[in-house]
Amino acid sequence: MNQKNDDFYKWKRGFKQQQKQDRRDLLRRAFLVFGSIIVVGILFFYWSKGSFQFIGRETNEVEAYEILIKDYHIGKGFYIPRLTIKYRHNHKTYVTYKNINNSSKHKPTGDNDAVYVSANVTYAVNNPKNCRVRLIFD
Repeated sequence: MNQKNDDFYKWKRGFKQQQKQDRRDLLRRAFLVFGSIIVVGILFFYWSKGSFQFIGRETNEVEAYEILIKDYHIGKGFYIPRLTIKYRHNHKTYVTYKNINNSSKHKPTGDNDAVYVSANVTYAVNNPKNCRVRLIFD
């Protein structure tokens, strides 16, 4: 009888230790899952804003002072509108290009197809060539 009690208490002690270990493992997994959800949420937030290129950098926003629209030939008679956008930073002029994704098969229409009123350019202060353009429609 004494042998059975000792075996039972050994088993019980081992069982309780195993329960504690299982709870710790469950908490670790839960923290890992919730931490992953938070990281994915932050990445999705930056992705939806289009700000991945500016993470950890100081940015500035200016209005473009010149916007030229030309049809850019992409081959086999297809053209897409291409914007040439000029903006200034520290008395230097920077140029960036933005393609508008509506290709059509037609002749180039020329430079007088001004569709956009203005554009805001967000750029990294330490590297003004690294920029994002937000067009403001008429």
